[in-house]
Amino acid sequence: MAINDYAKSIEVYPLAAPFFLAPTIDSTDYQHIMGYFATGVAVITTLHHSQPIGFTAHTFSAISRDPALISCCAGDGATIWPLIEAASTFCVNILSEKQQNISHIFSRAGGVRFQTTEYSRATSGTPILPGGLAWIECSVAALYPAGDQLIVLGRVHQMETLQEGKPLVAYRGQFGTFEMPSD
Repeated sequence: MAINDYAKSIEVYPLAAPFFLAPTIDSTDYQHIMGYFATGVAVITTLHHSQPIGFTAHTFSAISRDPALISCCAGDGATIWPLIEAASTFCVNILSEKQQNISHIFSRAGGVRFQTTEYSRATSGTPILPGGLAWIECSVAALYPAGDQLIVLGRVHQMETLQEGKPLVAYRGQFGTFEMPSD
């Protein structure tokens, strides 16, 4: 069976208890352990009633090349996500090592975000942050509730590399960068 045929036959099931009872996991311990997995940092942006909005996302991943799909997550209590969902398009801005301040601006609840941040616009109008490594413009393809998060599947429509450089990386609650090994 080809992978596409297999994928079409898969049914999505809600999270269910396996044949054994899963232990209760302490959320502080969980966050600590997950901090050992280094991730890139991106800012998700869109327009809501012609106003730019956005938030910092640490959970972002390429999912499929054909069709081009990405995923990102937002906390299910995030007040900004319903506005992005309503817009139906969003832009993933992949941050460079020099944009730690941008990550902080967009991670604060109720922050000033675009009042202090310059931007340009993609074809659909979604904000593109200057100084990043690349941007990816998507439409919302699907939403999946998962615990205290909302998994967003985005269909890629447009993308561009802005510059070469080092990515902003999050690791154990700190920001840093990735060094390419020399040849």
